[in-house]
Amino acid sequence: MQYFTIAPPVSLEKFVRYFWVLESNSAYTHHSMGSGCPELIFHYSNRFHEINAKGEREISFHTGLHAASCHSRQFMTSSAFGIFGAYLYPYAIPELFGIGANILINQMPDLPTLLGNDGRILEEEMILAKSHADRYNILKSFLENRLLKSKQQHLPVFEVIRQVIESGGAKKVQQVHSDAYLSIRQFERVFRHYTGMTPKTFTRISRFHMALEQYGQHSSLTQVAYHCGYYDQSHFIHD
Repeated sequence: MQYFTIAPPVSLEKFVRYFWVLESNSAYTHHSMGSGCPELIFHYSNRFHEINAKGEREISFHTGLHAASCHSRQFMTSSAFGIFGAYLYPYAIPELFGIGANILINQMPDLPTLLGNDGRILEEEMILAKSHADRYNILKSFLENRLLKSKQQHLPVFEVIRQVIESGGAKKVQQVHSDAYLSIRQFERVFRHYTGMTPKTFTRISRFHMALEQYGQHSSLTQVAYHCGYYDQSHFIHD
């Protein structure tokens, strides 16, 4: 199993958290947690099956978007595979694709469905690319061109969203609406458009991801809970 990340260029760092590669020569099962950050995913070698609620296998796309999600999913493959991905900030979806993040929440559309002919061309180029460097450059150019065609807004709420993510949900909902210079009602509407979630749900999921990162670095779940700002271990277990 090989996994590594690639930092985005300066031109994309406000919208792309990082690019990543995951590949293996053997079978693999992946559990994706709920996440406030969407991902562009390119299966350049083999595809996964998703295990649905009935325990049945459903073949996944070759390339597509794993939008922000409030629940976990399970994927598996019985053979070697290779995936190239881009982990995005939530507001990248409206800015890059002109679609509210709230419209795509919990969905996994394939790129041709999401982007039409542009998606089909990108899919073919990414699958046929000969190296990770080629995939990086193809996707980099594609995203840069999308930004050139967009309005490239830099709203205060973008920085608020980044702060919630980077603080692991420590930034409280009561604080963030004033940071974005909006009333509570305006803030919740704008926040949902750019993340797909309410501020409360988004901060809960961000805090849970912080707890996942801390797991194994502390001697007990109680220490993880307190480090991540939960009231107690019961609160952590409930989330």
